[in-house]
Order: sequence, then structure tokens, then C-alpha cells
Amino acid sequence: KISGRKAAAEEGATLSKPAARTPPSSAVSINQRSMFKYVFIPANDSKPISLSEGDKSGGLGDDVLSKTAKKYFFDGSDKGARAAALTNATPEQRKVLADQLRDEVKAASATSPYASQMAALDDDALINIMKSTHTSETCEITALTVPTPLNQQRAVSMYSADDARTRSLPYNRRATELLVACGHNITSEPSPSTVSIGAAPPGGMCGDVFVGRCHDDENADIWERVDFNVEDASPRAGWCDVARQRGGG
Repeated sequence: KISGRKAAAEEGATLSKPAARTPPSSAVSINQRSMFKYVFIPANDSKPISLSEGDKSGGLGDDVLSKTAKKYFFDGSDKGARAAALTNATPEQRKVLADQLRDEVKAASATSPYASQMAALDDDALINIMKSTHTSETCEITALTVPTPLNQQRAVSMYSADDARTRSLPYNRRATELLVACGHNITSEPSPSTVSIGAAPPGGMCGDVFVGRCHDDENADIWERVDFNVEDASPRAGWCDVARQRGGG
């Protein structure tokens, strides 16, 4: 799972693209010591894994990689069109949308403790909820490793579209192989008792993904981006061997 601080910072991120798109590049600072490297793995096998740089000075609270991934997946989805549709909806259309959401909430009342509270909200409040949950820049974050003493407190995370399966995005063979090489089981749905933030999606990865690494040590109050290079994206990389060990992440 993702560590407590990262889970809190990424709360709400539950962030591939047509093959023709290219990953955005972050601006390169003159001070190279403040930079870090991360990779982009296209779902299209004919396209190479690419390396990008970002400024690490924002720390966890203003993480360049997280922001880059979320924007990339947002720009390739229909969320912008949905946001415009909600903003420009007529009063009659807004009421229809609010009633639809209210019906969905009522249908979930048996499993959701908040259903009755949401059903009681006025139309404007429900529309705002739809905007925040269906039109915001988000992504799915899969923890390839969590920080442990054995891996020198290095966490590796994979960022993908949170609606990859509902949009039927193509299977990403290379990203899935990397996931499996770290010891993740993708053959079945995790049980409710073991599901955690950052769990591997059953069946593997779909769509384009970003992968990055950080030094995360809560006891020492350290969270800093560190390099993740193209060679690190190989399932045969040494860090994957460590990840499969007991206590390796």
C-alpha cells in the first residue's frame, strides 16, 4: 500500500492515451541537483519507453510527476467535455442530472452510510459533487514498492488512467510485466480484508503509464523524488529482485 503521507496527499486520486500522443516534458532547471527523472511507458509496444525530468523542489505537496500524470490523463479523456456540459447546462438539464444522481444514491443506500445524506442535498450541491468526482484531474496510483529498510526507503509508484477499463484502453504489456516482476498478483481480485490504497489492479495495467521513485522515510521526515531511469523499467532490474524478497517492498 502507499504510505500514510502519500495516501493523504494523493487522496481522491483513484490518473492511456491514443498512441499518437507524446508524454509532456517538464521544464529543466539550470540547477540539475533539484531535478529527478521518471519514465513514460506507452501501451503501444512499438513506441519506446521515454525519459522525462521534473523539478523535485515541490516535494510531496506539489509533486511534478503526480501533476503531470493527472493532466495527461485528463487531457486524453472526456472529462473536459463533461465539465463544460455541466457548467453550461440549462436549469432543466441540471435538474434532470441531479435527479439521476439522486436515484443512483438511493439505489446504493443499502451499502453506503452517506446515501441518505446525499439524497437530501439540493440540486446545486449534487451538481457540484458530480463536477468534483467526474470532471477533475485524477489518476490511479499503483504502489510497485513501498519504502522499507531493505530497499533503502525507496518507493516506486505507477500512475495510470483511473477510467482505463471503462474506456477500454489497450493492455499495457510492459507495465504489467514490471508490476508482476515486483511480486504483485494480478490473477484475481484481492479480498476485502487485504485491499489497500495502491493495490495492483486485477488483470494488469491498461493504457499508458508513468513510473517514478521517491525516498520516503517518515521517521526521518524525508520525502524526496529520486531518479527512475529507462533501465529501471526492465522487469530484470535489480530493484525488482529486492521487491520480491520478504520485507523488500
